Amino acid sequence: MPANNPTGRPDQAAIDTPLRLHREAVPADWTDYNGHLNDGYYAVIFSHATDAFLEYAGIDAAYRARSRRTVFTGEMKIRYRHEVRAGDEVTIETRLTALDAKRFTLQHRMVHAATGTAVADSEVLNLSIDATGPKVAPFEAEIHDRLSEIRTAHEAAAEDEKG
Repeated sequence: MPANNPTGRPDQAAIDTPLRLHREAVPADWTDYNGHLNDGYYAVIFSHATDAFLEYAGIDAAYRARSRRTVFTGEMKIRYRHEVRAGDEVTIETRLTALDAKRFTLQHRMVHAATGTAVADSEVLNLSIDATGPKVAPFEAEIHDRLSEIRTAHEAAAEDEKG
C-alpha cells in the first residue's frame, strides 16, 4: 500500500494507478460444470476488491461506527473476457473514475496473476449512505477529500496514458 503523508491521507505522488489492493485464489467449489470460475463468483471477487478500496479510502469499520455512514453498491456491470480455473490467482487493478458528493465509480480489472492476462472487467457505482435512514447522503468532508485525491491521481495517470 502506498505511503501516507502526515495528514493521514494518501499522498497523490504515492497513489498507485491502478491500485492493486486485492489478490485472491479461486477455490475449486467456485467453479461450474465447465471447470471455470462461475459467473457469480466474479462478482464476489470484485466485491472483495471494492471492500479493499473502501478500507484504503478510509471508509472502514471505525469510520462506519463513528459517522453512521456506509457505502452501498448501486450498480455493478461485469464483462467476461477469459476463463479462470480453480487454483488460479487473480489480482484486481482498481481505478476511481468518477466522483461527486454522494457517489463514486470504480473500474476494476481482474488479471490472471501468473500470465498478466485480463480476464474480466467490472464497473461499480457506489453510493454514500446515511445508515440511520438509510438514505443516500453526501460523503463526510474527510472522506470526500480523500476520494478526490485518489480521483485526481487516477485522472492524471489516465491523461498520461493517452499521451
